[in-house]
Amino acid sequence: VIPNDGNIGSASDTDAIAIASSGVVTFTQTPVFPTSASASVAVFTSSGTWTKPDNFLYAIIEVQGGGGGGGGTANPGSDEAGAGSGGGSGGYARKVLLASALGSTETVTVGAAAAGGSSSDGTDGNASTFAVASGTNVVGNGGTGGKSRASGIASVATLQGVGGGSATGGDINITGSGSGPAICMGNNAFGTSSTQALAFGSAGGSGFFGGGGGSAGATETTAQNGGDGVSGGGGGGAASGDTGAAATGGAGGAGLVIVTQYLSE
Repeated sequence: VIPNDGNIGSASDTDAIAIASSGVVTFTQTPVFPTSASASVAVFTSSGTWTKPDNFLYAIIEVQGGGGGGGGTANPGSDEAGAGSGGGSGGYARKVLLASALGSTETVTVGAAAAGGSSSDGTDGNASTFAVASGTNVVGNGGTGGKSRASGIASVATLQGVGGGSATGGDINITGSGSGPAICMGNNAFGTSSTQALAFGSAGGSGFFGGGGGSAGATETTAQNGGDGVSGGGGGGAASGDTGAAATGGAGGAGLVIVTQYLSE
């Protein structure tokens, strides 16, 4: 605490600061304050290398893992129905890193899109990583691939949804959204002489930056593929009813890495 009528430095110094009893602050020379800062954003939608820019102060690193592919379904038999559950979304991590914590270049890995299942479970999503050579990597892991009912059912069956990917290395780490259950109901669910087979795939889990693929629905002798996820969202599950056809789950959305860079001017 500097009292009134006090000084920082000798009164004769060229860089002294005097504080009068009234509280007025007087500089013996014009003070030099920090310059303003500007910001730029580097978005990685594919793997590459981040290069530290000139006058770099710090960065906010955001890493989104890829979504899992949706589950598919085989062509159900007569009077049967089949469906798949959606894939989970990728995990999200956010980290603030100062210039001193980062090298001149760092490796960025972006998780590729994950294939939906064709009469099978969807593929697990792929991890995205901002690698810190002298520290802890910032990672968003991929979501789980959706489940498939590999064969149709004449009565009623459900498939459980799947979980989202985890995240590590961030100041904030958020697990991705999971998917809900799928349901398929063959003709026997409505009566043996019915022609009302019904199936619903579930939607993919939504990511931090993008939505999950849409759910599919099918009735008697129809089939529908699941929708594709976007920016880390899970692919949607497929559906087919009573010899409608095999159907494929939607692709899990690819991940991404965003680096918001703050620079001195």
